[in-house]
Amino acid sequence: MIERTEERFGLKPERLAADTAYGSAPMLNWLVEKDIAPHIPVIDKSKREDGTFSRTDFRYDPAGDVYLCPGGKRLGTSGTVYEGKTLLYRASKLDCDVCPLKPQCCPKEPSRKIPRDIHEHARDVARSFAGTEGF
Repeated sequence: MIERTEERFGLKPERLAADTAYGSAPMLNWLVEKDIAPHIPVIDKSKREDGTFSRTDFRYDPAGDVYLCPGGKRLGTSGTVYEGKTLLYRASKLDCDVCPLKPQCCPKEPSRKIPRDIHEHARDVARSFAGTEGF
């Protein structure tokens, strides 16, 4: 509908507001690519309820394309996209074995893995609008 309106009338919204049903990564990415600010809550199922670190406890460094864990170690990716949509960032087992935060991070695994959607940058854009006056 947005593309059709732009083609027929030369009108394109600067922002789009919607409910969480439109907060998927591909939808948000489409809006960001069209230079439309997504005022949409992001669908996020990464919060953990078992007391271990959630993905939000890890900081993403776009310059290095790595995550930094709460202990300051790097999680890198091979660049392989799984199921057409997800990159996996993995910590070194050697780093995790000696880390004092391991019980809070990956108590049942040899090392930590963080999934990142290939459209995560669009999700970050949408998150940046949350809590603003316009949101």
